[in-house]
Amino acid sequence: TILTTNYYEKPFQPKFGANLRQMLFELNTMVSESELNRIIKEQIELWEPRVEVLGVEVFDLGAGKSVPKGVSNVLMHSFNSDTDRYSLVITVYCSIKSTGEEISTRVNMNRLR
Repeated sequence: TILTTNYYEKPFQPKFGANLRQMLFELNTMVSESELNRIIKEQIELWEPRVEVLGVEVFDLGAGKSVPKGVSNVLMHSFNSDTDRYSLVITVYCSIKSTGEEISTRVNMNRLR
């Protein structure tokens, strides 16, 4: 829920969520893997303090490969009829602080229009 919610979607908590859709689906948006990692970790730590984020993987469906690590590597989304170009699969690996159990969750971010 944290990753799929944009700012101002949750009543009385305007800054709840990672606001990823706004970054991802604007035309000609450049998104770095390290920026996505930072945002995801910060928002999960803020809104779900019971877990510790161990890692984040981003898979670009348009490129058919994982997004390379590093600040200089960016995803460039521009207007295109290929809808896969506007799709990312984000996998977050976490550890539950109270039990130490490791879990993972996968979120598909897709352009709807």
